Amino acid sequence: MPLYRICYQKTGPASYLSHLDLMRVMERSVRRAGLPLAYSEGFNPHPKMAFASPLPVGISGEEELADIELGEEVAPDMLREDLNRYLPEGLSVRKARPVEGGGRSLMAQVQKAHYRLTGSLDGALTTEELDLVIQKLLARESISVTHQVKGKTRTLDIRPGIMSLTGACRGEVVELLLTAAIGVRPRDVLSALVDAGLPADVDGFTPVRLALGGAGPLY
Repeated sequence: MPLYRICYQKTGPASYLSHLDLMRVMERSVRRAGLPLAYSEGFNPHPKMAFASPLPVGISGEEELADIELGEEVAPDMLREDLNRYLPEGLSVRKARPVEGGGRSLMAQVQKAHYRLTGSLDGALTTEELDLVIQKLLARESISVTHQVKGKTRTLDIRPGIMSLTGACRGEVVELLLTAAIGVRPRDVLSALVDAGLPADVDGFTPVRLALGGAGPLY
């Protein structure tokens, strides 16, 4: 059966959809558009849709990815246009293409994410001063964070997962560009940056996931 990869935006009110809600909304929109969605076999058939790395609730995504298997071939432009007629505010398909052959799942191909983090500073800071704070953070051999996962406390070293971090200041506004391995949370990087000397409140930042990356092109 033909497989299609869609690149979509998840912004505004849609950014507050959980991953499970997103899957339900996408399935409903595909069915309302009259597209021949394929289903698994067995006693509990489920739609053949696969999403890339789940986006945390409240974070917008500019180029999110999902694979959708259909029962018959559809022109990619028609797939995009038909889906966009029924997707709710904040969700829109930017482009679609057929996926040739098999291989690893979409989620298995995703290795990193690119973010833009915009926030307010507690006072003005120059870009040069910001660079010194970033260099101080990146010079650390390890950056430990603690999470509660299913009732258990886990301590992780996120330093190997911070692939690049740059930024610029405009008065009391700072914009950071972060590339991090999947599993590294932008909030944890921001917290570490504040500990390194950035005069800001982590809660005052707005994160946007710009794109996902892998060893090769994902779209």
